Amino acid sequence: MRWEHKALIGIVAIASLLIFYAYSPFFSREGSTSPPQASPPPEPQPVPVVVPASNNSSNNTNSTGDLEITAEKAKEIASKQGHVTGEPTSGSINIQGNNIEVWIVPLYKGGKLTERVYISKTDGKIVATENPMKKD
Repeated sequence: MRWEHKALIGIVAIASLLIFYAYSPFFSREGSTSPPQASPPPEPQPVPVVVPASNNSSNNTNSTGDLEITAEKAKEIASKQGHVTGEPTSGSINIQGNNIEVWIVPLYKGGKLTERVYISKTDGKIVATENPMKKD
């Protein structure tokens, strides 16, 4: 046998041993230990939310109960990060047959009107939003 054949057999033997050693972790052995199995993440638990009672002891209340929320308070409620709030205007909106007195707060982003937020004057809740950019 020539020396080239002997060298080739040696290289093939070394390569075979390296391949066998590299893939041996994939073959389970009885004495081998496997890494600990991670337990599945726990199910998220609902967190009770406590809504504080509304403290409307100040600002523009009259005998009919209207106008409890001021325009400034409406701007605070409607504000969004990255948006500039415009001047609120007084108006009303009809939702499911109920006429609700609201503050209409425009929101601008990059100098363009992106959204109008309708905030109830009586309780300060957002009753509707409108995206004037979307045309249905």
